[in-house]
Amino acid sequence: MGLSILLTTLVPLILPAALDVGKSIISKFTGIAMDAPKNFKERIEESKADTERLQALAKLDAPVGTPSQWVIDLRASFRYITVGLMVLAAIGYFMLPIEMQSIPGQELFSKMASAGTFFIIGERLNLGLKRLK
Repeated sequence: MGLSILLTTLVPLILPAALDVGKSIISKFTGIAMDAPKNFKERIEESKADTERLQALAKLDAPVGTPSQWVIDLRASFRYITVGLMVLAAIGYFMLPIEMQSIPGQELFSKMASAGTFFIIGERLNLGLKRLK
């Protein structure tokens, strides 16, 4: 028990530093820069490249013509359908006999259902609070 607690605190502490050391060693041998840009000019060039890449992806994702109304409706209701399925899965799991349930399963399904419902309720709450300002 004590070792697992020690590992859960030390691994997140040491892992980022170890990865940075690994990146610097690889970039030293290969000559490929793997770290953040050093100066402002490199940052601007990197952001321009990111912008161009995102514009190219947006062109690929843009529909040709106007999609059908049912496609528009399905896209608009997709997250509500997904949250509904998550809540139904949680209800179905908790209706199983207690012998068939496990603690990790209970945690998983309860977190799935609560995250999904909070996503929808929190979005509505946030919109309501924005209107009050």
